[in-house]
Amino acid sequence: MKGSLLEPQQQEENMRLISKADLYRRTNRELDGMREEIRREIGNCDQERRKAYAALSDIRTVQGQRRIMRPNL
Repeated sequence: MKGSLLEPQQQEENMRLISKADLYRRTNRELDGMREEIRREIGNCDQERRKAYAALSDIRTVQGQRRIMRPNL
């Protein structure tokens, strides 16, 4: 679907809710494309969240090691 090729601001405008009536007017191919794009976005969010949790874990590990090496700081 060409929505992924748009600039972020335009893409955000296109991601607004669609009424059921509008969905019924879409072809099966358009609906499949929309579903795949939504799944891809959800997957990207999950991946970003996992990366963020890994980064937090690394930060906690380094902070814990620094406390062991320099307990007065």
